[in-house]
Amino acid sequence: MRRFARHRRPVALASGVLFLALLLTTLVLWGGRDAELAGVVSFGAAVVALLLTSRPPRGAERSEQADAARRLVEAVRDQETRVLDQLLAESGEPRPATDVEFEPAWWKLPELVRHGTDLGGEEGSLRHVAEFYRAGSTGRMVVLGAGGAGKTVLVLTLLRDLVDTLPADLSEPPSRVPVRISASALAPHLDPAEFTTAGAASRRLWDGIAEYLVSTFELSPDGAHALVRRKWILPILDGLDEMDPDTRDPVLAAAVVQALNEQATPVVLTCGEERYKRLARLPASRTGQDRVLRDALAIRLRPLTIDQVVRHIRDRFPDPTAPRVVQRRWEPVLRQLREDPNSPLARALSSPLRLFLAVTVYHDHTRDPVRLIEVGSDELDQHLVDRLVPAMTNRYEGPSDERDEYRPDAVRRWLRTLAEHLGRQSGGREAAPADLHPHTLWISAGRRRMRWRTALFQGLFSTIALAVAAGVLGYDRGYVIPTELLGRLVHLAAIATLPTTVVLSTVLRGKPRRLDLGLLLTRTGTLRALVGAGTGATAGIAVGFLSGLVHEHQLGLAHGLFHGTVLGSVVGIVHGASHEVFLVDRPSRLIVQSRNHYLAVVCTPALALGLLFGPANGLLHESGASAVTGTLLGTSLGTVLGLLGAAASRSPWARYHVAVRELARRGRLPSRLGPFLDWAHTAGLLRMSGAAVQFRHRELQRWMSGTGVTDSEFGPARTGEGLHR
Repeated sequence: MRRFARHRRPVALASGVLFLALLLTTLVLWGGRDAELAGVVSFGAAVVALLLTSRPPRGAERSEQADAARRLVEAVRDQETRVLDQLLAESGEPRPATDVEFEPAWWKLPELVRHGTDLGGEEGSLRHVAEFYRAGSTGRMVVLGAGGAGKTVLVLTLLRDLVDTLPADLSEPPSRVPVRISASALAPHLDPAEFTTAGAASRRLWDGIAEYLVSTFELSPDGAHALVRRKWILPILDGLDEMDPDTRDPVLAAAVVQALNEQATPVVLTCGEERYKRLARLPASRTGQDRVLRDALAIRLRPLTIDQVVRHIRDRFPDPTAPRVVQRRWEPVLRQLREDPNSPLARALSSPLRLFLAVTVYHDHTRDPVRLIEVGSDELDQHLVDRLVPAMTNRYEGPSDERDEYRPDAVRRWLRTLAEHLGRQSGGREAAPADLHPHTLWISAGRRRMRWRTALFQGLFSTIALAVAAGVLGYDRGYVIPTELLGRLVHLAAIATLPTTVVLSTVLRGKPRRLDLGLLLTRTGTLRALVGAGTGATAGIAVGFLSGLVHEHQLGLAHGLFHGTVLGSVVGIVHGASHEVFLVDRPSRLIVQSRNHYLAVVCTPALALGLLFGPANGLLHESGASAVTGTLLGTSLGTVLGLLGAAASRSPWARYHVAVRELARRGRLPSRLGPFLDWAHTAGLLRMSGAAVQFRHRELQRWMSGTGVTDSEFGPARTGEGLHR
């Protein structure tokens, strides 16, 4: 019912506008009492249509929620399967990495567990995490581990297994849909100073989760809030330790835990072990408050064993002459690991992330991994990171027409720009977010400078279009609508439309949008098209009516009505077929879709007016020259309207385009960002999360920005063969 109620206002507007257009046309062209009768009838028809359209069908709400849940399941499965496959592969190759194993946290960290009965008594690995989770009675679990230990891989595996076991019907809760959410994405919704009343923290958190479903998975706001309210969602909050800067107390993380403890709903958290300990030591703001997740299973990821590391390297680099033997260049490394399992190298390679870096950097048979033994413990991270980009550029070629530009130093500088941009987005108030939105890169190019350059960019094109219109008016004096009136319209556009475009380009910010003609078959798309047609018809009637009153030019009214209706319909179709970009499979598709939407918004009015005004003017005067000048006049005026529409629709593409050109001029980004992001995605340096670009791992993001973790966060590697099941 909420969904249908949301459409009442657009339906009323569309009906009223169409009624006004019909009434004005009837009164001016025919007049008389018949016109009054027609107006009354059309008004009654509009009211009836409004009532019928806005009446919701019975029993639709539950069915719509089930449909939204099913769409969400498919979107989550598609997106997270791609991410998991990429993380489990070595640089994009379909070969699984070493398994990740865990143990119940209460064995060694009892102070971090608040649970009455189900403490968890078995060890496990990726293959057993779903079984371990289902064994708990509350559906609440915390995954602890050092940076790069495999927490995200573990919860992605859990998510995949839970999705695969969901019933196909999904007609009723408690079939919860697991959704992985970067915890830092919820930071804007959490302000501990506002949590003064009971339940305030929980409401803000779940509102943030609902908004995430809207912005990432294309759910309607009402549908997303309904799923959250009726408990259809199992949130998997990834990276609780990444919400606050390392130099501050984890106050935002504490706000999340507070919100989750106010309602004992199922949830999965991942957090760095040391950060979770720090969170547990925070003083409670009130009596009885827990700083850690209450009534939750807690598991702790173990470092890889020496045997796991050796087996993985042997499988990755077998000797061509003896497949069960490792390549000779790796023999000194494996011997060092076996002889000294507590060496800095053994400690580093016990991290799945560092193991990935090592096998990637020394994948090429011309590189000698014995250098890993020679590097000191303090230099090992920097050694791997410094050689990661050269290894990737050597292994993955850039676009054919830009291959020479993808030099290691240039690629490293471009990646550093992206990582620093993420840090700049937070403003120091919270930790750098993981989600990179390319359309926000103008922030890194200079906020004020990019605002005014974008306004200048769009204002310049508007000025050129207005100059063309003025020149055409001076050349040809014969039009369907009197020249004096057209001149006044051009003058009005110059003093009103141009400044409006400049101001809107300066102050408005929006999200990338794309065109999907299939939306016109939906209720919302149809309503938008009707509103556009009605608005255009009204504007056309106004212009034609002025022409008829001033110059007794009744034909101008008919042309104004025709042109306005067609133009409004075309613009309404573009508006009805556009919506935010939610899920993309590669970064460049996000940029291309945003660009195409911007061009459609700008060019559609220009093409519509040019193709309509030119031929009509030529037929009226039986002159080819009049058709040409009419086309030029219509195209130029339509361009002005299109640029105004792009600014009013908050399209971010113009600002993005100006910013990328500026950053490329400084050498901080390539001239064509989309192909570069695709290359980094293929190479395994970046991944997609909805419509956001992320670094493969948060530690990689920190390293690229100049801040990373040290080996001290990792304990000594284990020497056992594995875990007892």
